[in-house]
Amino acid sequence: MKAEWIIVGQGLAGSCIARQMEAQNMDFLLVDNQLERSSSLVAAGLYNPVVFRKFNLSFQAKKLVPYLRKFFGQIESEFGVEVHQDLPIYKLFHSHEEANNWAARCTEPGFDAFMDKDLLPAGFVESAECSFGAGRVKQAGRVNLPLLLQTLQAYFLEKSLLVTGEIQDLQANTEGFELSLTDGKTIQGQKVILCDGHLAKNENWFSYLPLGATKGDVLTVKIPGLKTDGVLNKGFFILPLGDDLFRVGATYEWGNSSYDLSEKGRQELLEKLEGVVQLPYEVIDQQSGLRPTVGDRRPLIGEHPKQKGLYTFNGLGSKGVMLAPYYSEHMVDYLLGKSELDPDVDLKRYEHHWEKNQKPASGN
Repeated sequence: MKAEWIIVGQGLAGSCIARQMEAQNMDFLLVDNQLERSSSLVAAGLYNPVVFRKFNLSFQAKKLVPYLRKFFGQIESEFGVEVHQDLPIYKLFHSHEEANNWAARCTEPGFDAFMDKDLLPAGFVESAECSFGAGRVKQAGRVNLPLLLQTLQAYFLEKSLLVTGEIQDLQANTEGFELSLTDGKTIQGQKVILCDGHLAKNENWFSYLPLGATKGDVLTVKIPGLKTDGVLNKGFFILPLGDDLFRVGATYEWGNSSYDLSEKGRQELLEKLEGVVQLPYEVIDQQSGLRPTVGDRRPLIGEHPKQKGLYTFNGLGSKGVMLAPYYSEHMVDYLLGKSELDPDVDLKRYEHHWEKNQKPASGN
């Protein structure tokens, strides 16, 4: 099999790149290992334009939110599926001071587009602890990532644009690159984009980048009697799924790169849940995944410092739903020579890591 471009990984990052390349009539093949616990499949799919720690706007929120709504709306229209849901997020305040800080922030230019200045009163959600009221985040929502990726997987398979299998090796050669799978298949490509999330730490090519694998656990919980039309957030989220079911998450466990379900994470989430919800509940399911995270919380986009034709699109972390649509177009425009990469996301910002920790780029 041959293609000009090989995209490694059909998670959210790789799928968005593939959609953008298809729109530009580029010649590509996707390769995916079908990992059931990939971060894209485990993630709740929430996007939130407000950073709750200091009530700042999320990175590039004014650009990213309109773009993602258009991007996922086009997929819904094309495939006849509902993958995007407008969903307010209710920030449950810990104190009167926090409520006052929210109100003050809403008076600043640009913030009222995302933060409702009309505060919600104490007790606005029955059977939930919200003694100091809450603030409502506007232009927030959820993308059903499992449905999105399953839909695109079926489409790419039907179009013969997706090859599934475990990758054994990636080698550069005189014609570009050769990707070998454990089943004996090989794929020839002139250029490669690695969209392999935290697995990038296991291969030699981009292992110099400060990319971490942050473990996160989420629970699916049945809570009869809890009524909310949006996500409740008090240092964790309670996401309504319908039929008394809720996703509760997520933990952030650094230094643990295991896919095993975390008992520590389960107990942490249940303690937080019991501190907010005053109703009986039943744990239905638990899932665990590894997020590809970067210290400065910006994506890693660009070409390898030495190996020409080898690129990465990674480091989207917990903001993937917001970042992937817009920056996949940004990257494809860069690949086509239409624009330069934004320095905030260009992996050149970490060239000093390459110079300090130089390793021969000999493949996986």
